[in-house]
Amino acid sequence: MSRAARLQPAVSQQERAVAAAARELREALETQQATYTRLEQLQRYQAEYQADLRSRQGAADLRLDIVRCYRSLLDQLDAAITQQRQRLATVDDDVTKRQEAWQAERARLQALQQTQQRLQQAEYKRRERLEQREQDDRPRRLGSWPPR
Repeated sequence: MSRAARLQPAVSQQERAVAAAARELREALETQQATYTRLEQLQRYQAEYQADLRSRQGAADLRLDIVRCYRSLLDQLDAAITQQRQRLATVDDDVTKRQEAWQAERARLQALQQTQQRLQQAEYKRRERLEQREQDDRPRRLGSWPPR
């Protein structure tokens, strides 16, 4: 078995590692997008309720308990937005780590593949030289063929 062929199990294992790292990165990116979408949604709700409260504040019949409900809801939205921003920062860090891990796995795979390719090329050249030597030696082994 050639050295390049002996390296194939390591290349195959590294290909699986790259695929696993890519899957984890894709999942982290999906989580990041969902987290960002949820943050945007909370911010839209907050803006809508703030605008609604502002529009009602000019009304003469606005009761204090309604204002308190709006303020309570807006406080809850503020807390949810703060929490979602913290979650997004954590998810962003996770995406960065997974992207770096994928890049590292990919670099290892590329190094293994390059090594395997160099070994295959060296094996090919070695075989070519051997065949050429055999062709060069054939007349000597056969004597002075064809006879004179």
